[in-house]
Amino acid sequence: MIEKKERIRELDILRGLSAVLMILGHSFIIHPINISKVPWCFETQHLIYNFHMELFFLIAGAVYYCNNYSKFILGKAKQLIIPYIFFGVINALIHAYGGDIVSKMVPIKEGLFKLLCKGGGYWFIFSLFTVFLVFPIIEKVCNQKWKEAVFVIALLVVREIVELPTLFLIDTTAYYLPYFILGHMFFPLIKIKTDRNNHWMNAVVAILSVVLYVFVDILSRGYDINRKLLDYVRSVAIIMFFIIVVHYFVMLADKIKFFKKIEKFLQNCSRYSLQFYLFNGYLLGMFRIIICHVLEIETPIIIVLSLLIGNVVFTYVVCERIIPYIPVVRTLCGLKKKEAF
Repeated sequence: MIEKKERIRELDILRGLSAVLMILGHSFIIHPINISKVPWCFETQHLIYNFHMELFFLIAGAVYYCNNYSKFILGKAKQLIIPYIFFGVINALIHAYGGDIVSKMVPIKEGLFKLLCKGGGYWFIFSLFTVFLVFPIIEKVCNQKWKEAVFVIALLVVREIVELPTLFLIDTTAYYLPYFILGHMFFPLIKIKTDRNNHWMNAVVAILSVVLYVFVDILSRGYDINRKLLDYVRSVAIIMFFIIVVHYFVMLADKIKFFKKIEKFLQNCSRYSLQFYLFNGYLLGMFRIIICHVLEIETPIIIVLSLLIGNVVFTYVVCERIIPYIPVVRTLCGLKKKEAF
């Protein structure tokens, strides 16, 4: 197995940024007011949904470390499956008996079936745990990066020619697994060289990444063509752009206190990224009722910012000040003990 990897600031920032973008993407609500069709809301959400979960899986692959399979899986089960079941059951109950507080009612039997077999309301955790289950085996069998690359190509081909089943999120996991493997394979490239000779090259790559993203996005929207491979190209292009941007952000954070404070904030968002995901649905419903029903606000920008800020601040405060001091709650929420950055 690979050696344990050092902590990289860029990865913490990227994961924290992804967590915030996830909340932002969910803030373009369709109930009780549909603001997702407002042009700027639609385009912003479209951009976020094209890469933020893919980036999560890529980062998970980059920080992946396993030297004992059984201990590794037990640790991941404690971190992921316990909160998945706890929050998933609550989510199923709310959607079965929540009435007007939910946008769509789902019978309890159907909700529990989706939780056990289709990811329920937390498909990301289901797929991520499945990746953790299978990748150590893939790594052992392949044992060299070029073999992992061949496996990725084979998986892409399979998804192109075979309609994989949705049961147990097989198709969804097969879609995200290549990002995990790419993160594992190209981990050293996250730390882009900082000498002056590379600045122009990084700038060129960033610009080309944006151009490629826009070109592929136009193709996928405007033409009746197979989009599976285009989705990968588009996502990787915009992820590459953000990696370079974050790299230069870190350089600024070393010189300017304001950027250092933003980095610290994003590092904390990275630490609580799982909890952002777990709490988001509940907080979205709560703040949506306050903003749209109680305060009767209909302005899209105010709705989006209120939901974003409310979710981030509430989750951050609860994870920072309350959950760590209640062991049972910490376990149910999948929160690890604090690590020093």
